[in-house]
Amino acid sequence: MPRKTVYGKRPNKASAFAVSDVFLTSSPTKITRPSTGSKTGHGTIAEATIALQQLQIAEDHENRGSEDHVVSNNAPEEKGDRTRQRRALGARDANSRGPTKSRETIQEHLKSTRDDRKVQEAVEEALPQVTHDKLVLQIESMSPDQPESPKTRAPIPDSSCDPHIVPLISLTNAQTLPILFHDWWTEFAPHLNVSKIAEASYGEVYRLTLLAPIPDLTSTGESVLKVMVVKPDPGTEDKTKKKSMAQEEREERMSEMASVESEVKLLRRMAEVPGFTNFRALHVLKGRPPQPFVDTWKEWNAGRKRGDKSVFPDPSKRPSYSDDTIWAVIEMQDAGTDIDQLQNKGGLTTVFEAWDVFWQVVIAIAKGEVYSEFEHRDLHCGNVCVRNRVSASQDGRDASKRKLGFTNLETTIIDYTLSRAELPRTDHPASLSKSTNSRRSSVDSDDDEKEIAYLDLTNASLEYLFKADATSDYQYEVYRHMRQALYFSDPSKPFKGNEKKALSSGRTWKGFHPQTNAVWLWWILHKLLEHIKKPNKTDVKAQELASVLRKTERMLDVKERKPRPRMNSATELIAVALEHGWLDDTDVYNSF
Repeated sequence: MPRKTVYGKRPNKASAFAVSDVFLTSSPTKITRPSTGSKTGHGTIAEATIALQQLQIAEDHENRGSEDHVVSNNAPEEKGDRTRQRRALGARDANSRGPTKSRETIQEHLKSTRDDRKVQEAVEEALPQVTHDKLVLQIESMSPDQPESPKTRAPIPDSSCDPHIVPLISLTNAQTLPILFHDWWTEFAPHLNVSKIAEASYGEVYRLTLLAPIPDLTSTGESVLKVMVVKPDPGTEDKTKKKSMAQEEREERMSEMASVESEVKLLRRMAEVPGFTNFRALHVLKGRPPQPFVDTWKEWNAGRKRGDKSVFPDPSKRPSYSDDTIWAVIEMQDAGTDIDQLQNKGGLTTVFEAWDVFWQVVIAIAKGEVYSEFEHRDLHCGNVCVRNRVSASQDGRDASKRKLGFTNLETTIIDYTLSRAELPRTDHPASLSKSTNSRRSSVDSDDDEKEIAYLDLTNASLEYLFKADATSDYQYEVYRHMRQALYFSDPSKPFKGNEKKALSSGRTWKGFHPQTNAVWLWWILHKLLEHIKKPNKTDVKAQELASVLRKTERMLDVKERKPRPRMNSATELIAVALEHGWLDDTDVYNSF
């Protein structure tokens, strides 16, 4: 859908804003020690893999410091004797080739399975094998008698809580009832400023910034809020009373209960993956917005051109909201500025920047595919945020020998409104919403231990995604390519005229079809290449990287109809990058 901006990033310090105790309580660190067969055993490879990922994530929290929001247009200069620090996508030495056994094993799998199996299957099979020794060492470093991390328990809603919002209350950190919007903000007001920065289809986006410096807290600790109005319980509506047109328009911008519930679950799940939005907390509020939110809404709206004004009602007008309005406020860590905005400001113009941004996104999506069968389904440039890291990522080795990390940029994938992912089953109360317009989190019939969070894009309310005119913005055509990839495994095969074949294919939006990720990766790369300046002919490395990116774009091209091998997932693209030596083992495995 059209560009939506929702921000967040994994924190390095305790959050200043999450929950209710300002500057005291942080969002819970998401580390769960996997159970093993015995105290001395190592469990399965899958368990070891999860343990390693969690250890890396924990170190990410400890080692990340402050960083600059300004994105440089040039690759940083060489610097030696730099202390090695863990990066957001996992520890990696950009100039160290790492164990060659990993590459050889991948290549053996690729060659032995090229004819009759997908590359992705080979890679997934190879990953546990090539990392086994490292995983065992990591597990052995954990004391067998170490107690498991305490599990976060869902708060028990107060008996007086409206049953309609019980599922949301159960997803908060400590609430038992909705908090008055005014009271909630009063607690933060002495320390924070709020400013509106964007709008999404069903919510507004606000940034919280410090009014005065706080020791050991930097911009990376600041939060962004996605603020949504929750639709009232349809069972309480007076069917005999006709709604006004204004009321119907307001309700069109409200969020279904099931939609918010599923989005929060998906955010929590993907926050475990480096490179994805860091979810901090859900706050369930009630009543009218306090004055600072009203003021910043007006300021933001006044700065918009005619025809581009806010689609949400003016909060200063009494009919807009009532004392009974329920709000879902999703808090995330600020992840910087999206690609669209950076390009509009003249940023991201070098091939080194395009290379680092693109492959970081590919690696993150590939990990999401493996970790949670994740599909973004809306991965345009407005949904990839970029910021500078706390310190330069290179070591003192010659830049000509690097495979990744030419710049100091870090990417974060945001906004999962249309996304699909596999979730573990929870004990949270299920939403009572029966609306077919909302995102639905449904139990997978093949495994009663898992849920699938997804949005059924066949719903009539979402037809605009596939019917919009792409003349002025080709992004609308990408949604159609995505649909074609889902139904036909071929993004270039027309949907029109093949509707019956598509709907009888057995492939649905609930299923896992990572071809859709490959479609959006093509779009991201296409937009990055479209914006960069032509490399200097004397810069051999820049020429080499540009050539590889153009080749990758051709491999991913969704418009090409000639029979040819296609990339069917981000994981498959990573395998190809390793096989050709575009990326090194450490670039990929240390982030997995």
